[in-house]
Amino acid sequence: MTDTSAPTAPAEVFAQALGDEFGAMPPQLQDLHTVRGITVWTGRASVTRGSRLVSKIVALVFGFPTASPDVPVHLTMQPVDGVEHWQRTFAGNKFRSRLSRNASQPHGHIYEQFGLFKFEIALAWKDDRLSYPVEAGRCLGIPFPKPLLPHSHSFEYVDDQGRACFDVTLSVPLGGLVVRYEGWLVAENAH
Repeated sequence: MTDTSAPTAPAEVFAQALGDEFGAMPPQLQDLHTVRGITVWTGRASVTRGSRLVSKIVALVFGFPTASPDVPVHLTMQPVDGVEHWQRTFAGNKFRSRLSRNASQPHGHIYEQFGLFKFEIALAWKDDRLSYPVEAGRCLGIPFPKPLLPHSHSFEYVDDQGRACFDVTLSVPLGGLVVRYEGWLVAENAH
C-alpha cells in the first residue's frame, strides 16, 4: 500500500468518470467507489486460475491470487493526488493497482495501472451492474496490438443480501483464462 504519510486528497475517480450514472448505482456500489480517505472493505471470494503456460505467466507477472474455492478478501483503497491506490489481498496474496480518470476520453473512461502495464477501461452502468471492459492497453507506453489485448468480462452488482459483489474474469489471446475471482465485500466498519 502507499505511504500513509503521503498527502491524501479525494480521488472519486468513478464518480467523475460516470457522472450521472454514478448516482443511478445502488448505494453499496457508490460507497465502494467513494474513496475520500483510506477505505477498507472485507469479504469472501472464490478464485479460478487458467492452466495454460501463457496464462500462468501472466498471472504471475500481475500477482493475481492463487486458485481457491473460498478465501478471505481484504481491499484497501487510498486516494493520493487524484489517483486511487488499490491493494487487494486474497488470503495473504496481495496485488496492487492504481486507478485514475481518463479525462481525454468520453464519459466512463478510466485507467488502471499495474506496474509497467496501463489499461484503459470503459465503465458502464447497465442492467443493474457496473461493467469494466478493457478497451486499450500499454506496456512502457507502447500500445498493445488489438489482437494481443487482454479481455475483461468483469462487473460489480449488489446481491440480495445488500452486499457489493464482484465477478472478474480476465483472459488473454493464446492463453485463455488467466484468472476469475468472484465474491462479495462489505465496508469494514459494517461488521
